[in-house]
Amino acid sequence: MEGICEKIDGDLLREICELLVENRETVCKIFVIGSGGVLSWLLFPFLLASIGFTATGIAAGSLAAKIMAYLAVANGGGVAAGSLVAFLQSLAAGGLSWGGTGATASAGATLASLLSTICNQTKTN
Repeated sequence: MEGICEKIDGDLLREICELLVENRETVCKIFVIGSGGVLSWLLFPFLLASIGFTATGIAAGSLAAKIMAYLAVANGGGVAAGSLVAFLQSLAAGGLSWGGTGATASAGATLASLLSTICNQTKTN
């Protein structure tokens, strides 16, 4: 990476380049954390749909249907309001609120940060 910034015209851009190169591990970690937050927010609706929680209801034969059936039997014939199944179905039907969006993005960013930390600890020089 030595000399990469020397090819850039303009003092300010060259200084920015040198700063980024000097702090590339931190810049990389910020990028990974941000990407984790954005990806988790984007993929959450697809995850719900893939296990059977859809906008029109729980898909027949899906994992969500099996969980719902199990909980209904365990609860004496119905799924309790406020249960995990009811909560996930309401998210699939209505989408995430601002708070839910923030929580999902924060969870993804936290996971990405942990992954980045693990990767940095296991790297070999």
